[in-house]
This record gives sequence, structure tokens and C-alpha cells, in this order.
Amino acid sequence: MAVPYGLSTKTMLVTTNVNSMGLEAVASTRTRWITFLYVANIYGGEQTIYFASCQASSITGATTGMKVSNASTRAKFVVRVTPNQNLPVGQADPAHPLFSIAASKFLCVQPTRGQARVTIQYFDQ
Repeated sequence: MAVPYGLSTKTMLVTTNVNSMGLEAVASTRTRWITFLYVANIYGGEQTIYFASCQASSITGATTGMKVSNASTRAKFVVRVTPNQNLPVGQADPAHPLFSIAASKFLCVQPTRGQARVTIQYFDQ
């Protein structure tokens, strides 16, 4: 893998609605590489957080087709957390990314039951 163009970090409180983490779509000539995740489960029970590639410009469950009922089939990465658990995932190493989001797509995040604070580290290449 070539040298990244610069690592960026984004933190956001996500709910059971599909969320784009406040990021724009990946540029048409690039790929977005996710290198590290940190999930803080604010919900008082166990839940699953799905990370997927979506193509809607308006991030909603209806336009992306990503809902809790089918998120597991669309997910690129899945994190399961216990009540009030804080979970780091990955090495934060650009040479070993966790997954990628293709050109012109959005990173979509969706918890199954309640709120979670999600931090991602990424770069576009």
C-alpha cells in the first residue's frame, strides 16, 4: 500500500438511525481506508454496531437500504459491545487498515439499540 495522504480522525455520537459520521462521500478517484475504530457503548445493554458502504447522498435508512433488519448483510465491519463498554478496534496502522469504502460512497454507521460514541481514524488514497 502506498503512503497515505494524511490520517484524519472523526468522533460522533451515533443513534439507531443510519449515520454518515458527518463525512462527505469518498472522492470519485479515491478509496477511504478505515484504520482504527473506538466504540463507546452509551446504551445500557449489549448492542451491535454495523459499519457499511452506502451510496445515498441523503443518509437515511430508506435511501440507503440499510436498516437494523438487514444491516448485517450489508456490513463491511461489525462490532459487538457489552453495556457501557469502551472498545478499541485495530492497530491505528495505515499499512494494515480494517476495511475500505469505495469511491463515491459514504461510510455508514448504525447501532442496533441505542447510542454509541464512535471514533474512526481514516485516510483517503
